[in-house]
Amino acid sequence: MESRPQIFACVGPESTGKTTLCRQLASRFEGTVVPEFARQYLTSKGGNYQQKELITIAEGQLTLETQAISDGHEW
Repeated sequence: MESRPQIFACVGPESTGKTTLCRQLASRFEGTVVPEFARQYLTSKGGNYQQKELITIAEGQLTLETQAISDGHEW
């Protein structure tokens, strides 16, 4: 049976400790933290976006996750 990577997502409002929690979980379980694509994307656009850009943001996040998996990260 093929092993599938375990993926966990931490979601919630800004400045509630999600990144810190993700780093702690990754450390504890020897995993990898995939950065939040939306943060990078929105920073580059001055924080402004249109609804149609949500697809771009979702695709960007998926690309980062897929890359981490293809690099051999299981968590």
